[in-house]
Formats: sequence, structure tokens, C-alpha cells
Amino acid sequence: GANFRVLCSVSFCAPLQIDVYSFELWLQGNKVDEIANLLLKQNGYAAAYQEYLSTFCGDPTEVLKETKEMVQQSVTDQVRNFPFLCHFLSSPGELMSQTAFHIPPQKRQQLIEVYFDFDEVIVRELIGTKFKAINRKGLESLGEKTKKKQHTIKRVYENLRIVYQYASKIQDESISGSIQQNFSISRELAEQYVLIVFLCFHRFESSKKRLLNVRFKDFITMAALMANNWCNAKSDSKIGDLDSFQFDKDLVDSLKMLKPCFTKEVLEEYKQLIVAEFASISSEKAGKVEKELTVFLKNMIALSVTLQGKEIKDFFVTLAEKIRTSLKERMELNIKEVRGLLRVTIASFDPLGIPPEIKQKVSDHWTRFLSTVGECVRVIYPTM
Repeated sequence: GANFRVLCSVSFCAPLQIDVYSFELWLQGNKVDEIANLLLKQNGYAAAYQEYLSTFCGDPTEVLKETKEMVQQSVTDQVRNFPFLCHFLSSPGELMSQTAFHIPPQKRQQLIEVYFDFDEVIVRELIGTKFKAINRKGLESLGEKTKKKQHTIKRVYENLRIVYQYASKIQDESISGSIQQNFSISRELAEQYVLIVFLCFHRFESSKKRLLNVRFKDFITMAALMANNWCNAKSDSKIGDLDSFQFDKDLVDSLKMLKPCFTKEVLEEYKQLIVAEFASISSEKAGKVEKELTVFLKNMIALSVTLQGKEIKDFFVTLAEKIRTSLKERMELNIKEVRGLLRVTIASFDPLGIPPEIKQKVSDHWTRFLSTVGECVRVIYPTM
């Protein structure tokens, strides 16, 4: 038979080493020149290049020029590969098995963390979003509002979208633990994502005029209070324990059961008990509190039954426009006095003329609700 000869061309190349800081700068939307300049300003970054070049070039000006060119070339090589790297980072399972990049475990963790990190200004605009594939018009609109680069906005949005889709399906296990494991991110970052998803899961309104000064970290603080106290049945729960974004059924049912008990007579009794106990304010403020207290209690009761339906989306709007307005603008209470009023409101519930069998069932839940709303009010109190 005929003899066949197969010729093969084989080439070897070392996998590209990834510089985490360059990658982070690129994710922020910096171009090659900008990244190179920032790296050259970093203490010690160019030292290895300069030391190497100085062995055969005695002119410091020439060494500096060559160093800049070498850093520029290195960054160009890195940036060319970053989009390919992002493909693996968005799916950490694939990252573990790829051979295109040589990434030691510690650096791999840093890259994943940097990739899934988010810009708070962008996420502040996305609170309450029902995540769908974003179109160019949506990206441009977000860019105009946030003054951030499209590159960054798209990554932050897509990461939030895939985490949201994953997290909203988790049942009967730690949501943050599951996110941490599935996306290979840190516990702290996973817990931040849990709170962002919580805010989006309930479609909370955050763009109304009264809420514009409420910062991202304020929303995250309030989300943690609500998730810990209203979703978890245990009183000492932490975000790491959260296994559902739904509010605790016993809490929701108790508050629903309680509302009809607040008749006109019971409300008047409640008001008088609170006024009698809330003695640590001036007589002028006391008059304003007494005048406004019925409205304040009615707003609290109305808010308590929104936990069971779509109306919960307006929680922060109600908090700002009704609860905070009553306390700060009409009663003119400072933050310490607000804390005192809520403490008295909780303590004055027990003597109320409500059927004992109902009171026994709902008392702890009414306290859970009031204390959490009180903590949320304190978060937004200074913001408007």
C-alpha cells in the first residue's frame, strides 16, 4: 500500500498571565493608554522593566521611554484577552476547566470578585427592577442617569440579572450560601447580592422624588432589617440564614388579623395610653404629637397589611411621605424622640382593649413590625 507521511506544525506558548489591577481598570471602562498611565504611576510597578532595561542601556531617558512602551504593549496584550476572560468569569464552572489562561487559585478568586463587584450608583438606579435582557436604549438611559460607561453598566446589569434569576428560585436553603458556592464569590459579596435581589424581588419603588436622596447603602441597611425581621421566623436571624424572600406567613397573617381590631374606640384608647406614657418631650411638642398621633397610627396600621400583596412595592414611599412626614415635619421630633415614641407605642399595645385570644397571637408580631419600621425610619430620617 501507499506510504503516508503526516507533517504537523507544533507551537508552544505560555498561558497569558493576568494582571488583576489592569483587569479592574478595564472593567471600569479605561482604555489601553489610560490603564498604562495609571500602572506607571503605581509605586514599584515599572521597577522590574527599568531594572531589566538598565542592564544594557545607560541613558535614563531612553530607559523611561522603553519602559513606557513595554508597559503599553503588556497592557495591549492583556486587554485583547479580557473579553475572552469575561466569558469564563461569568460562568465560574468553566473558569476552573479552561486552559487559555494560567490563573492560580488566589488570583482566580480575586478576578471573580472584581468581575462580580458592582458600582453602587448603577445598582441604586436598578432597585426594584424586574430583570430582563437590557436593550441599547435602556443602557443609554442608565448611562445618562449615572454618568457611567456603557461597558460597566452592561456588566453590572447582566451580573445582577443572572444572580437574580438564580437566587429567586432557591428554596429551603441559605440563599447567600448558595450564591457564594454557585458563583464562587465571597460571603460578603454574596450577602450584598441577596439584599439587592430582595429589593428587586418585591419590586420596591425607589425613584419617587421623596426617595431621591436615599442612598444605595440606606436601602441595603433597610433591606437587611426587613429580611432579617420579617422573612426569617427566628428573632436572632442573620442574612446568611435567609432561605426565602417571602415574608413570614405567621407575621403576615397576624397583622391581617389585627387590623379590624383597631376600631375608632381602640385607636383613641391607644392614643391616650401613648400620650400618657410619652412624657419626655416639651409641652409644645406634646401638643403636636397628640394632634398627629391618630394619623400616625392609622398610617402604621395601613402599612402593616401591605406585606401580603403587591402594595409592598410602595413601602419606602409610604415610609418617606407618611410615616417620616408625621414624625419629623408635623410632630417635629428628633431621632432620639422618635425612638422613644416607638418604644412607648410598642409598650402601650398590651393594655389595649383587644380580645385576649387575638392579642396573645399577634402581640409579638406587632412588635416585630413596629420595631423594624422604626429602625427603617431612623435610616432615612436625616436624608430629606
